[in-house]
Amino acid sequence: MQRMNQQLRVVMLLRQFYPRTGGYQNQALRLARELQKRDIVVSVLTQQHGTLAPYEVHQQIPIHRVPTFRAGHLASVSYLFTSFLWMVRNRRQFQIIHANRSSSGLIAGLIGCLLRKKVLYKLTRGDEVEAKGFRTTWLGSLKVHCLKRTVDKFVAITEEIKEALQQIGIPAEKVVKISNGMPLEDLSQAYDKEQVKLQVGWAAETTVITFVGRLVPAKGVDWLLEVWQHVVRKHERARLLIVGDGSERGALEAQAQALGISNTLAFVGRQPDVFKFLAASDIFVLPSRQEGTSNALLEAMSQSLPVIVADDVLGGNRGVVNHQQDGYVIKLGESKTFVDTLCKLLEDVELRTEMGKRARRKIEKNFSMTSVADRYCALYHELLGNTAK
Repeated sequence: MQRMNQQLRVVMLLRQFYPRTGGYQNQALRLARELQKRDIVVSVLTQQHGTLAPYEVHQQIPIHRVPTFRAGHLASVSYLFTSFLWMVRNRRQFQIIHANRSSSGLIAGLIGCLLRKKVLYKLTRGDEVEAKGFRTTWLGSLKVHCLKRTVDKFVAITEEIKEALQQIGIPAEKVVKISNGMPLEDLSQAYDKEQVKLQVGWAAETTVITFVGRLVPAKGVDWLLEVWQHVVRKHERARLLIVGDGSERGALEAQAQALGISNTLAFVGRQPDVFKFLAASDIFVLPSRQEGTSNALLEAMSQSLPVIVADDVLGGNRGVVNHQQDGYVIKLGESKTFVDTLCKLLEDVELRTEMGKRARRKIEKNFSMTSVADRYCALYHELLGNTAK
Protein backbone atom coordinates (compact mmCIF):
# COMPACT_ATOMS: atom_id res chain seq x y z
CA MET A 1 0.00 0.00 0.00
CA GLN A 2 1.03 3.59 -0.70
CA ARG A 3 0.76 6.39 1.79
CA MET A 4 -1.62 9.35 1.50
CA ASN A 5 1.23 11.86 1.35
CA GLN A 6 2.66 10.41 -1.88
CA GLN A 7 2.03 12.73 -4.83
CA LEU A 8 -0.83 11.52 -6.96
CA ARG A 9 -1.01 11.91 -10.75
CA VAL A 10 -4.23 11.91 -12.74
CA VAL A 11 -4.92 12.23 -16.46
CA MET A 12 -8.40 13.47 -17.39
CA LEU A 13 -9.74 12.05 -20.65
CA LEU A 14 -12.27 14.18 -22.59
CA ARG A 15 -13.20 14.17 -26.28
CA GLN A 16 -13.49 17.97 -26.21
CA PHE A 17 -11.78 20.52 -24.01
CA TYR A 18 -10.56 24.12 -24.06
CA PRO A 19 -11.03 26.18 -26.19
CA ARG A 20 -14.17 24.17 -26.90
CA THR A 21 -16.04 24.83 -23.69
CA GLY A 22 -19.35 23.72 -22.25
CA GLY A 23 -20.79 22.41 -19.02
CA TYR A 24 -18.72 19.27 -18.50
CA GLN A 25 -15.53 20.86 -19.86
CA ASN A 26 -15.87 23.76 -17.42
CA GLN A 27 -16.47 21.33 -14.57
CA ALA A 28 -13.36 19.37 -15.48
CA LEU A 29 -11.25 22.52 -15.61
CA ARG A 30 -12.55 23.80 -12.27
CA LEU A 31 -11.96 20.43 -10.65
CA ALA A 32 -8.45 20.14 -12.11
CA ARG A 33 -7.48 23.54 -10.73
CA GLU A 34 -8.87 22.69 -7.30
CA LEU A 35 -7.08 19.33 -7.26
CA GLN A 36 -3.77 21.00 -8.06
CA LYS A 37 -4.15 23.03 -4.87
CA ARG A 38 -4.00 19.68 -3.07
CA ASP A 39 -0.69 18.82 -4.74
CA ILE A 40 -2.32 16.39 -7.19
CA VAL A 41 -0.74 16.53 -10.63
CA VAL A 42 -3.52 16.78 -13.23
CA SER A 43 -3.22 16.81 -17.00
CA VAL A 44 -5.85 16.62 -19.73
CA LEU A 45 -5.79 14.33 -22.76
CA THR A 46 -8.20 15.37 -25.48
CA GLN A 47 -8.88 15.24 -29.20
CA GLN A 48 -7.06 17.64 -31.49
CA HIS A 49 -9.30 19.98 -33.49
CA GLY A 50 -8.31 22.11 -36.46
CA THR A 51 -5.09 24.04 -36.01
CA LEU A 52 -4.92 23.74 -32.22
CA ALA A 53 -1.46 23.02 -30.85
CA PRO A 54 -0.78 19.43 -29.74
CA TYR A 55 0.26 20.79 -26.35
CA GLU A 56 -0.45 23.91 -24.32
CA VAL A 57 -0.99 24.98 -20.74
CA HIS A 58 -4.28 26.68 -19.87
CA GLN A 59 -4.84 28.06 -16.37
CA GLN A 60 -1.89 25.96 -15.20
CA ILE A 61 -3.42 22.74 -16.56
CA PRO A 62 -1.31 20.90 -19.20
CA ILE A 63 -3.44 19.95 -22.22
CA HIS A 64 -2.28 17.19 -24.57
CA ARG A 65 -4.17 16.85 -27.87
CA VAL A 66 -4.03 13.66 -29.93
CA PRO A 67 -4.85 13.61 -33.67
CA THR A 68 -7.99 11.75 -34.82
CA PHE A 69 -10.28 11.49 -37.79
CA ARG A 70 -12.91 14.21 -37.76
CA ALA A 71 -16.19 12.33 -37.43
CA GLY A 72 -18.01 9.01 -37.39
CA HIS A 73 -16.77 5.64 -36.17
CA LEU A 74 -13.30 6.36 -37.50
CA ALA A 75 -13.07 9.29 -35.08
CA SER A 76 -13.81 7.02 -32.10
CA VAL A 77 -11.44 4.29 -33.26
CA SER A 78 -8.63 6.73 -33.98
CA TYR A 79 -9.24 8.46 -30.62
CA LEU A 80 -8.84 5.09 -28.90
CA PHE A 81 -5.68 4.31 -30.85
CA THR A 82 -3.91 7.68 -30.44
CA SER A 83 -4.93 7.97 -26.79
CA PHE A 84 -3.54 4.51 -26.16
CA LEU A 85 -0.25 5.40 -27.82
CA TRP A 86 0.02 8.59 -25.76
CA MET A 87 -0.70 6.73 -22.52
CA VAL A 88 1.80 3.98 -23.34
CA ARG A 89 4.51 6.59 -23.91
CA ASN A 90 3.55 8.45 -20.73
CA ARG A 91 2.45 5.53 -18.55
CA ARG A 92 4.82 6.46 -15.75
CA GLN A 93 3.35 9.97 -15.58
CA PHE A 94 -0.07 9.00 -14.17
CA GLN A 95 -1.75 6.46 -11.89
CA ILE A 96 -5.43 7.14 -12.57
CA ILE A 97 -7.45 7.77 -15.73
CA HIS A 98 -10.40 10.06 -14.98
CA ALA A 99 -12.80 9.82 -17.94
CA ASN A 100 -15.69 12.17 -18.72
CA ARG A 101 -18.65 10.88 -20.77
CA SER A 102 -19.34 7.44 -22.14
CA SER A 103 -17.05 7.39 -25.19
CA SER A 104 -14.11 8.43 -23.05
CA GLY A 105 -15.25 6.00 -20.35
CA LEU A 106 -15.10 3.04 -22.73
CA ILE A 107 -11.72 4.11 -24.07
CA ALA A 108 -10.35 4.74 -20.58
CA GLY A 109 -11.57 1.33 -19.43
CA LEU A 110 -9.87 -0.50 -22.28
CA ILE A 111 -6.63 1.44 -21.92
CA GLY A 112 -6.66 1.12 -18.15
CA CYS A 113 -7.14 -2.63 -18.42
CA LEU A 114 -4.19 -2.97 -20.81
CA LEU A 115 -1.89 -0.67 -18.83
CA ARG A 116 -3.13 -1.78 -15.41
CA LYS A 117 -4.22 1.71 -14.44
CA LYS A 118 -7.17 2.58 -12.21
CA VAL A 119 -10.13 4.05 -14.10
CA LEU A 120 -12.84 6.42 -12.94
CA TYR A 121 -15.72 7.23 -15.29
CA LYS A 122 -17.91 10.28 -14.61
CA LEU A 123 -21.30 10.44 -16.30
CA THR A 124 -21.69 14.12 -17.16
CA ARG A 125 -25.24 14.34 -18.48
CA GLY A 126 -28.52 13.30 -16.91
CA ASP A 127 -29.65 11.16 -19.84
CA GLU A 128 -26.33 9.50 -20.60
CA VAL A 129 -27.57 5.99 -19.80
CA GLU A 130 -30.55 6.42 -22.11
CA ALA A 131 -28.80 8.44 -24.83
CA LYS A 132 -26.10 5.81 -25.25
CA GLY A 133 -28.63 2.96 -25.39
CA PHE A 134 -27.04 1.21 -22.42
CA ARG A 135 -30.26 -0.62 -21.58
CA THR A 136 -32.12 -0.69 -24.90
CA THR A 137 -29.74 -1.95 -27.61
CA TRP A 138 -27.42 -4.93 -28.09
CA LEU A 139 -24.54 -2.52 -28.62
CA GLY A 140 -25.45 -0.74 -25.39
CA SER A 141 -25.46 -4.07 -23.55
CA LEU A 142 -22.02 -4.83 -24.94
CA LYS A 143 -20.76 -1.44 -23.75
CA VAL A 144 -22.15 -2.07 -20.27
CA HIS A 145 -20.44 -5.48 -20.23
CA CYS A 146 -17.11 -3.81 -21.08
CA LEU A 147 -17.58 -0.96 -18.59
CA LYS A 148 -18.43 -3.32 -15.72
CA ARG A 149 -15.16 -5.17 -16.22
CA THR A 150 -12.80 -2.31 -16.98
CA VAL A 151 -13.98 0.67 -14.92
CA ASP A 152 -13.15 0.74 -11.22
CA LYS A 153 -15.52 3.54 -10.13
CA PHE A 154 -18.50 5.28 -11.71
CA VAL A 155 -19.35 8.83 -10.63
CA ALA A 156 -23.00 9.89 -10.88
CA ILE A 157 -23.80 13.59 -10.54
CA THR A 158 -27.43 12.93 -9.50
CA GLU A 159 -29.35 10.26 -7.60
CA GLU A 160 -31.27 9.48 -10.79
CA ILE A 161 -28.04 8.65 -12.65
CA LYS A 162 -26.86 6.55 -9.72
CA GLU A 163 -30.10 4.55 -9.78
CA ALA A 164 -29.93 4.17 -13.59
CA LEU A 165 -26.41 2.75 -13.38
CA GLN A 166 -27.49 0.19 -10.82
CA GLN A 167 -30.51 -0.73 -12.95
CA ILE A 168 -28.28 -1.65 -15.89
CA GLY A 169 -26.20 -3.91 -13.70
CA ILE A 170 -23.34 -1.76 -12.43
CA PRO A 171 -22.55 -3.03 -8.89
CA ALA A 172 -23.64 -0.60 -6.17
CA GLU A 173 -20.16 -0.62 -4.61
CA LYS A 174 -18.73 0.73 -7.86
CA VAL A 175 -21.06 3.74 -7.99
CA VAL A 176 -20.57 6.95 -6.02
CA LYS A 177 -22.60 10.14 -6.20
CA ILE A 178 -20.56 13.35 -6.43
CA SER A 179 -22.38 16.48 -7.56
CA ASN A 180 -20.94 19.14 -9.81
CA GLY A 181 -19.26 21.94 -7.92
CA MET A 182 -18.86 25.70 -7.94
CA PRO A 183 -16.08 28.02 -6.74
CA LEU A 184 -17.35 30.23 -3.95
CA GLU A 185 -15.97 33.56 -5.15
CA ASP A 186 -18.65 36.26 -5.38
CA LEU A 187 -17.70 37.08 -8.97
CA SER A 188 -20.67 39.27 -9.82
CA GLN A 189 -19.49 41.88 -7.31
CA ALA A 190 -16.79 42.91 -9.77
CA TYR A 191 -19.43 44.58 -11.97
CA ASP A 192 -21.65 47.61 -11.61
CA LYS A 193 -25.22 46.34 -11.92
CA GLU A 194 -26.66 49.52 -13.41
CA GLN A 195 -23.80 49.88 -15.88
CA VAL A 196 -24.32 46.37 -17.22
CA LYS A 197 -28.01 47.16 -17.77
CA LEU A 198 -27.11 50.30 -19.65
CA GLN A 199 -24.76 48.30 -21.89
CA VAL A 200 -27.65 46.02 -22.81
CA GLY A 201 -29.75 49.11 -23.53
CA TRP A 202 -32.00 49.04 -20.49
CA ALA A 203 -32.72 51.64 -17.83
CA ALA A 204 -31.08 51.33 -14.43
CA GLU A 205 -34.42 50.70 -12.70
CA THR A 206 -35.19 47.69 -14.90
CA THR A 207 -35.80 44.38 -13.12
CA VAL A 208 -33.94 41.63 -14.98
CA ILE A 209 -34.85 37.95 -15.30
CA THR A 210 -32.02 35.91 -16.81
CA PHE A 211 -31.64 32.58 -18.58
CA VAL A 212 -28.18 31.14 -19.32
CA GLY A 213 -27.71 28.06 -21.48
CA ARG A 214 -27.69 26.52 -24.93
CA LEU A 215 -30.57 27.49 -27.17
CA VAL A 216 -31.80 23.98 -27.91
CA PRO A 217 -35.24 22.38 -27.41
CA ALA A 218 -34.22 20.59 -24.19
CA LYS A 219 -33.66 23.93 -22.43
CA GLY A 220 -37.31 25.00 -22.78
CA VAL A 221 -36.71 28.61 -23.84
CA ASP A 222 -39.73 28.40 -26.18
CA TRP A 223 -41.89 27.72 -23.11
CA LEU A 224 -40.20 30.60 -21.29
CA LEU A 225 -41.14 33.01 -24.09
CA GLU A 226 -44.76 31.86 -23.97
CA VAL A 227 -44.78 32.54 -20.24
CA TRP A 228 -42.95 35.83 -20.61
CA GLN A 229 -45.62 37.40 -22.80
CA HIS A 230 -48.02 37.21 -19.86
CA VAL A 231 -45.52 38.33 -17.22
CA VAL A 232 -44.37 41.45 -19.06
CA ARG A 233 -47.95 42.67 -19.48
CA LYS A 234 -48.18 42.90 -15.69
CA HIS A 235 -44.64 44.20 -15.17
CA GLU A 236 -43.76 46.66 -17.90
CA ARG A 237 -40.33 47.49 -16.44
CA ALA A 238 -39.21 43.89 -16.30
CA ARG A 239 -36.86 42.56 -18.96
CA LEU A 240 -35.78 39.06 -19.99
CA LEU A 241 -32.09 38.46 -20.70
CA ILE A 242 -31.19 35.35 -22.72
CA VAL A 243 -27.50 34.45 -22.56
CA GLY A 244 -26.37 31.67 -24.88
CA ASP A 245 -26.50 30.43 -28.43
CA GLY A 246 -27.56 27.34 -30.30
CA SER A 247 -29.52 25.81 -33.14
CA GLU A 248 -32.85 27.25 -31.95
CA ARG A 249 -31.80 30.88 -31.69
CA GLY A 250 -33.34 31.94 -35.01
CA ALA A 251 -36.62 30.19 -34.23
CA LEU A 252 -36.74 31.71 -30.76
CA GLU A 253 -36.12 35.22 -32.06
CA ALA A 254 -38.91 34.67 -34.59
CA GLN A 255 -41.18 33.41 -31.81
CA ALA A 256 -40.49 36.52 -29.72
CA GLN A 257 -41.29 38.68 -32.75
CA ALA A 258 -44.56 36.81 -33.37
CA LEU A 259 -45.57 37.19 -29.72
CA GLY A 260 -44.86 40.93 -29.84
CA ILE A 261 -42.34 40.83 -27.00
CA SER A 262 -39.05 41.45 -28.85
CA ASN A 263 -38.69 44.88 -27.26
CA THR A 264 -38.91 43.37 -23.75
CA LEU A 265 -36.01 40.95 -24.03
CA ALA A 266 -32.46 40.65 -25.35
CA PHE A 267 -30.56 37.78 -26.93
CA VAL A 268 -26.90 38.51 -26.14
CA GLY A 269 -25.42 35.26 -27.47
CA ARG A 270 -22.74 33.16 -25.88
CA GLN A 271 -20.62 35.12 -23.41
CA PRO A 272 -17.15 34.39 -22.02
CA ASP A 273 -18.15 35.78 -18.62
CA VAL A 274 -21.72 35.04 -17.55
CA PHE A 275 -21.11 36.57 -14.12
CA LYS A 276 -21.23 40.02 -15.70
CA PHE A 277 -24.84 39.35 -16.66
CA LEU A 278 -25.69 37.62 -13.40
CA ALA A 279 -24.54 40.84 -11.74
CA ALA A 280 -27.33 42.70 -13.54
CA SER A 281 -29.93 40.05 -12.71
CA ASP A 282 -32.63 39.89 -10.08
CA ILE A 283 -34.05 36.43 -10.85
CA PHE A 284 -32.66 33.39 -12.67
CA VAL A 285 -34.83 30.99 -14.68
CA LEU A 286 -34.06 27.54 -16.07
CA PRO A 287 -37.13 25.97 -17.76
CA SER A 288 -35.26 22.84 -18.90
CA ARG A 289 -37.15 19.79 -20.07
CA GLN A 290 -34.02 17.67 -19.47
CA GLU A 291 -31.17 18.57 -17.14
CA GLY A 292 -28.34 16.89 -15.27
CA THR A 293 -26.76 19.28 -12.81
CA SER A 294 -26.72 22.64 -14.55
CA ASN A 295 -23.55 24.71 -14.17
CA ALA A 296 -25.57 27.80 -15.03
CA LEU A 297 -27.97 27.07 -12.17
CA LEU A 298 -25.14 26.56 -9.69
CA GLU A 299 -23.48 29.76 -10.90
CA ALA A 300 -26.67 31.77 -10.41
CA MET A 301 -27.27 30.38 -6.94
CA SER A 302 -23.65 31.01 -5.97
CA GLN A 303 -24.24 34.68 -6.74
CA SER A 304 -27.25 34.85 -4.37
CA LEU A 305 -29.95 34.87 -7.03
CA PRO A 306 -33.40 33.38 -6.41
CA VAL A 307 -34.18 30.77 -9.04
CA ILE A 308 -37.17 29.29 -10.83
CA VAL A 309 -36.59 25.93 -12.51
CA ALA A 310 -38.66 23.33 -14.30
CA ASP A 311 -39.13 19.90 -12.76
CA ASP A 312 -37.35 18.28 -15.69
CA VAL A 313 -37.76 14.62 -16.62
CA LEU A 314 -34.24 13.72 -15.48
CA GLY A 315 -34.60 15.27 -12.02
CA GLY A 316 -31.48 17.40 -12.27
CA ASN A 317 -33.14 20.64 -11.23
CA ARG A 318 -35.06 19.27 -8.26
CA GLY A 319 -31.82 17.66 -7.13
CA VAL A 320 -30.43 21.17 -6.60
CA VAL A 321 -33.37 23.41 -5.69
CA ASN A 322 -35.56 23.04 -2.61
CA HIS A 323 -39.03 24.25 -3.59
CA GLN A 324 -40.05 27.48 -1.79
CA GLN A 325 -36.76 27.53 0.12
CA ASP A 326 -33.91 28.57 -2.20
CA GLY A 327 -36.06 28.67 -5.33
CA TYR A 328 -39.16 27.34 -7.01
CA VAL A 329 -39.63 24.08 -8.94
CA ILE A 330 -42.41 24.29 -11.54
CA LYS A 331 -43.94 21.22 -13.17
CA LEU A 332 -43.42 21.09 -16.92
CA GLY A 333 -46.33 22.63 -18.78
CA GLU A 334 -47.83 24.46 -15.79
CA SER A 335 -47.58 27.85 -17.44
CA LYS A 336 -49.97 29.67 -15.10
CA THR A 337 -47.93 28.58 -12.08
CA PHE A 338 -44.78 29.73 -13.88
CA VAL A 339 -46.35 33.14 -14.60
CA ASP A 340 -47.65 33.54 -11.05
CA THR A 341 -44.32 32.57 -9.50
CA LEU A 342 -42.34 34.98 -11.66
CA CYS A 343 -44.77 37.79 -10.83
CA LYS A 344 -44.57 36.96 -7.13
CA LEU A 345 -40.79 37.33 -7.13
CA LEU A 346 -40.95 40.49 -9.24
CA GLU A 347 -43.29 42.06 -6.73
CA ASP A 348 -41.44 41.09 -3.54
CA VAL A 349 -37.88 42.40 -3.19
CA GLU A 350 -37.51 41.03 0.35
CA LEU A 351 -38.50 37.55 -0.79
CA ARG A 352 -35.97 37.72 -3.64
CA THR A 353 -33.24 38.78 -1.24
CA GLU A 354 -33.96 36.13 1.37
CA MET A 355 -34.34 33.35 -1.18
CA GLY A 356 -31.08 34.42 -2.84
CA LYS A 357 -29.27 34.21 0.50
CA ARG A 358 -30.59 30.68 1.01
CA ALA A 359 -29.45 29.75 -2.50
CA ARG A 360 -25.95 30.96 -1.71
CA ARG A 361 -25.88 28.96 1.53
CA LYS A 362 -27.01 25.87 -0.39
CA ILE A 363 -24.03 26.18 -2.72
CA GLU A 364 -21.63 26.73 0.17
CA LYS A 365 -22.93 23.66 2.00
CA ASN A 366 -23.56 21.14 -0.78
CA PHE A 367 -21.97 22.25 -4.04
CA SER A 368 -18.71 24.03 -3.30
CA MET A 369 -15.83 22.97 -5.55
CA THR A 370 -13.72 22.64 -2.42
CA SER A 371 -15.92 19.88 -1.00
CA VAL A 372 -16.27 18.24 -4.43
CA ALA A 373 -12.48 18.13 -4.86
CA ASP A 374 -12.12 16.66 -1.37
CA ARG A 375 -14.43 13.81 -2.38
CA TYR A 376 -12.48 13.12 -5.55
CA CYS A 377 -9.22 13.15 -3.59
CA ALA A 378 -10.60 10.54 -1.22
CA LEU A 379 -11.89 8.48 -4.14
CA TYR A 380 -8.53 8.56 -5.94
CA HIS A 381 -6.71 7.39 -2.85
CA GLU A 382 -9.32 4.68 -2.27
CA LEU A 383 -8.74 3.42 -5.82
CA LEU A 384 -4.99 3.21 -5.21
CA GLY A 385 -5.39 1.58 -1.81
CA ASN A 386 -3.59 4.44 -0.14
CA THR A 387 -3.50 4.64 3.65
CA ALA A 388 -3.29 7.62 5.95
CA LYS A 389 0.12 8.34 7.30
